[in-house]
Amino acid sequence: MAQVLKDSVRNSIYSSAVNEMYKNGYKDATMKKIAGGAGIPAGLIYSYFKNKAELFHEIVRPVVSALQNMNSEELTDDPEKNLYEIELPIWLNCIERYNRQMVILIDKSSGSGFESFKEDCISEVTKHLRSTPGLRETDFDIVFYHILATNFMEGIFEIARHYKDRKWADDMLRLLIKQHRFGTASLSSS
Repeated sequence: MAQVLKDSVRNSIYSSAVNEMYKNGYKDATMKKIAGGAGIPAGLIYSYFKNKAELFHEIVRPVVSALQNMNSEELTDDPEKNLYEIELPIWLNCIERYNRQMVILIDKSSGSGFESFKEDCISEVTKHLRSTPGLRETDFDIVFYHILATNFMEGIFEIARHYKDRKWADDMLRLLIKQHRFGTASLSSS
């Protein structure tokens, strides 16, 4: 029975931390406010999490893992297949299951060890675009690829920020991918 209580307290801390960091960001969230939201003394948090950084890591871990797994997926030379069959399901799952955590990671991580995560994602997409068939044969300035990647990723981030439900997110992601595919296809050298 004591273990159930411990899991319950840990879950309360986690939920309160998500709410607090979603509202105020990592930098302005305090362990005292998190404890208050969980209905526990502030010192009890440290029995579960070493510090605010560890708690933040626990909050964003599912999003970071999902996106790192996407980067490790074996992509084909068919960009449409990659976008619709590999990347879209991962993005959709991440946005649906970890919506608030994703927004915390991309918009509210200043001062944490993850404050560059958003830019790291954009850099990965930039590299991916430079190796995409049709685009890899062009001689565009690297900044242009970065602009394309930023636009695409900001579209995904906007979907996360304004999330309504799974169907809405799926529709929005498909529209974004379609716009992205037609736009980049028009730039192809072939």
